[in-house]
Amino acid sequence: MIYKNPELKNKTALVVGCGGLGGYVIEELSRAGIGKLILLDGDSFSQSNMNRQLLADFDTLGKMKAEVYAKRLKKTSVANVKFFNQFLTKDNANLIEETDIVLDCVDNLSTREFMSIECKKRGKILVSAAVEGEQGQALICFPEEDSFERLFSKAVETPHDTISYAVATVASIQSALAIKAMCGIAEEFRNKIVLIDLESMMVKILEL
Repeated sequence: MIYKNPELKNKTALVVGCGGLGGYVIEELSRAGIGKLILLDGDSFSQSNMNRQLLADFDTLGKMKAEVYAKRLKKTSVANVKFFNQFLTKDNANLIEETDIVLDCVDNLSTREFMSIECKKRGKILVSAAVEGEQGQALICFPEEDSFERLFSKAVETPHDTISYAVATVASIQSALAIKAMCGIAEEFRNKIVLIDLESMMVKILEL
């Protein structure tokens, strides 16, 4: 394994949600040379996942997502991997303490809010992303800032209709932000959000 960023081999990331965004994030962080990954997801693959989730296929239907990705990484990565077939709750939130960074790859607002609170409590950086249709967003939430709260304070749950290339693109930006944060080169992204619109092929960085 050749490490482009050697410091990554000493870093640990917790990926919460191993579906659309999470699958690509896991793949990219592991191939970038991260030392340890903790995978957390209580869901299993279903046929409805096959349009956008990297390891959703006829062989993995019904299998737990975190476990499937952990097995894949044994073949593709030297990263130390732990997985939990669980959703993030107060009973396992202590996993956040083992990490350098947390990646929000879930698709529901209540879990996002809980994750943000727990990361702030423990002084951990959270990199959050979301995708809908051909649009998406990603941002770094530093624990001493309120960027997450300002962004999601008026958010409401909506049905998700995502496209594979949008998921992959947003996940790549989320991974890039996480790597920058772990390498200590993310100051320029404080209180900013990256907006992606693949319908118009535009990427913007805006102040929050």
